[in-house]
Amino acid sequence: MRLPEPRVATFVALSSFAAAVLAAAAIAATGCASLSALLEEPKVGLQALKVQDPTANGVTLVFLLLVENPNPIALGVDELAYDLEVSGRALTSGKLAGGARIPPKGEAVVEIPVPVKYSDLFTSVLQLLKDQASPYRLKGAARVGPFEIPFDRSGELKLPKGGSAP
Repeated sequence: MRLPEPRVATFVALSSFAAAVLAAAAIAATGCASLSALLEEPKVGLQALKVQDPTANGVTLVFLLLVENPNPIALGVDELAYDLEVSGRALTSGKLAGGARIPPKGEAVVEIPVPVKYSDLFTSVLQLLKDQASPYRLKGAARVGPFEIPFDRSGELKLPKGGSAP
């Protein structure tokens, strides 16, 4: 028994459609790989650390990361993941949704606000009160365009001049 012609034509049309979808997917995948091969990886560095909003219970540490874009097109920071250690102890970690845009052949500052409770860093606060400073380490990765750029910065958290322990 033979199948009617329209069904065969439908099968051939669906096969052609499936082949076209697979070809488009292959081109898109190659295009993404080619895009990252054509672009240079942005650089991420710690520009500054600010202490903001001190209260009786805690403070907000704001890490200012300078992202430099060496490419001829703008890139967006899609996500920033981080881990913060103070005085060698893990303090907090988190993820921030992007929103920053780095202009072509330019740079932008991305702020990472990290609220910290004093109770979470009791020993670090004691050292900070005693020495007026405490070592920190901020590490993580920024997803910028097709790149995931790791960063790992260390420094010293200092009490503001003329200030006392909050």
